[in-house]
Amino acid sequence: MAGATFTEKLKGSFDLLLLFGRGIKPFEKEGTFRDAMRSLWIPVLMTPLNFIAAYFHHPQGLEDQPYSTVAVIVGVMGVLGFVIITGFGWAFALAMGKMERFWLWFQVGNWMTIPFNIIGVPLVALACTDWFAKAEMDRILTAVTYYGVIVSGCVIFRALKISWEMAGFFALMSVMPLQLLYNALFSMYGLQAP
Repeated sequence: MAGATFTEKLKGSFDLLLLFGRGIKPFEKEGTFRDAMRSLWIPVLMTPLNFIAAYFHHPQGLEDQPYSTVAVIVGVMGVLGFVIITGFGWAFALAMGKMERFWLWFQVGNWMTIPFNIIGVPLVALACTDWFAKAEMDRILTAVTYYGVIVSGCVIFRALKISWEMAGFFALMSVMPLQLLYNALFSMYGLQAP
């Protein structure tokens, strides 16, 4: 079976962003370890956008901190967060007996960084223009983050072919280790996590 094109995968990732099940189809053509590893270029390419966004709009709780502190926290959250979520997804797929679809989930997760960054760039640009108060923009960005949890549930539901309840459980539970990591990084700098 021939693999999907870049355009098909990009369209599929936007379909999944809108919670359309048809978005998984292009990725199902290639759900192997090799295909998943080839998709790693996407989060690597998108990572500088996180640092740029954090430079112009410091994350909640880091507004008064020097950019060096912000960059370390954003960088560690990016790398360790990726490793933690991948490990969490691997353990979940193993527990559910869906290891044959794990690499499909991994690949789709990498592709999902494209639509989320496309949505995030204008929001961060708005945050930097001071059209909205920082607290108001933080609420908007938090809402987008929560929507990301819903999309994560949709992706795991489609990729692993499990029930909605279990997919929702995975999506919600994946927030916990990331929040614990965030809290630990704040504690390292003697800061109070928001």
